[in-house]
Amino acid sequence: MGKIKAFFSKIRGKKVDQRARPASSSDGTTWDIKSFYRQAACWIVAVLVIVSVLLYFFAEPITRTEEVLINGEKQTETTVIFSWIQFWWYAVAIYAIASIRFWKPVKTGDQAALTLFGGKPLANVGAGAPFAPLFFIQILPVTAQVQQREFPAEPEQLDRTELKDGYELDSEKRPPLRIHFRDSISHPDAKKLFGKDFTVTDAQGNSIDFVDSVTEDGLASRVTAEVQHVVRIKVINPSLFFSNIGDLEIAFKQIEDEMVSVLTRFMPKMSAGQALTNMKWLSIHLHNAVERRVGNLFEKKEISDDTKDEAEKQGAQARIEPWGIDVQAAFVKLIHTSHGLNISIDKAAQARFYKNETITAAEGRVIQLELEGKGAASAARDLEQGTLEGRAKGIKKLASALDVSGSEAQAAEVARSIGNSGNTVVVGTEGFGQLAGIAAATLGNKSKAQKELPEPSSDESSAKPEPERGGDS
Repeated sequence: MGKIKAFFSKIRGKKVDQRARPASSSDGTTWDIKSFYRQAACWIVAVLVIVSVLLYFFAEPITRTEEVLINGEKQTETTVIFSWIQFWWYAVAIYAIASIRFWKPVKTGDQAALTLFGGKPLANVGAGAPFAPLFFIQILPVTAQVQQREFPAEPEQLDRTELKDGYELDSEKRPPLRIHFRDSISHPDAKKLFGKDFTVTDAQGNSIDFVDSVTEDGLASRVTAEVQHVVRIKVINPSLFFSNIGDLEIAFKQIEDEMVSVLTRFMPKMSAGQALTNMKWLSIHLHNAVERRVGNLFEKKEISDDTKDEAEKQGAQARIEPWGIDVQAAFVKLIHTSHGLNISIDKAAQARFYKNETITAAEGRVIQLELEGKGAASAARDLEQGTLEGRAKGIKKLASALDVSGSEAQAAEVARSIGNSGNTVVVGTEGFGQLAGIAAATLGNKSKAQKELPEPSSDESSAKPEPERGGDS
């Protein structure tokens, strides 16, 4: 008896519970595709044999009786014109061939759930021509490709028109999601406001805390900004999908509501600058919320002490029936602030650069003037030194030629410069004495030089014209 049960169990195959639910939960289980094909073939063969036996015992074939001469004797010969059993076998063969849906295959890029009379899903199939018995099995196709949706709508589908009396929103457009951000919060305030949500864990198991330190600019103050968020999903189990949600648009609508609830719960408690800094932190919260929404995450129930043991035995879990969807990404795409705020922040940022540029230019100008002053002073010093050295050499040569001391030659040079300058010089008694000494020294030297010169001859004296006497003599 045990061997017979094992044989039929092997023929039937086993069901696959895609949701990893407790064994007591039989709803939502499906056959793997090989087991389904084996099960369908067994049912067809069983029906074929049973009906054939019934036809054999209870359905007479249609015959024709004729008298024929055999060896000169008349004999009755019965010919089968129509056999119900043969007809049944041919019909089953045609039915089995027609059940291979080559005439209506699952398209490339799609997948499907095989359901019994359009009700309970039995198995999942991919693209191709599945074997689905006619009249009993219905094929429900759904895309197998990754689907992405941006909320509240794609950028070109957002209507930012100012709302006025009588204004009607375009049916094909949606208003943006606007969040009112507050001033930046401190680390203790963040821990108090977010509680257990202050720290989240990413897919790699790393803990990520809320970051409170941001730049003090326009985004650190109370502002209103538009928030755009994105989700990316893929249907991986058509049977669960059609059993628990059934439509991608309905799924996206519920996912959007879940994401908006997360954004409106967290974002008003922080500034826009802190939201931009904590984009990964927010995206992890969004992803976890969507995972819970589609039934991929368990959430522990509060269990009382009285029922604790029994609940643990049953593996009590509070969760939504899974949708057969894999959440590949859920994140904040953009925080869109107003044009005026962006310009103000840009100008404030540019002002710092302009300030640094002005300070740098001023410091450069100071260095330039210092270098130019040093160069001019050095050039003037070199020029004056050259001039003094030249004058010293000239005075030394003059003193040597006139046979006077260096101080006398220098005094004569000063007197000459004063006389050639064309300026009136007022000197005191001491200065007048010095000038007189200078002049006497100069005249004395001139007289000495004249005495050393030879006297002119008589011819030279007679050749000189006699000076005319003036009228004043």
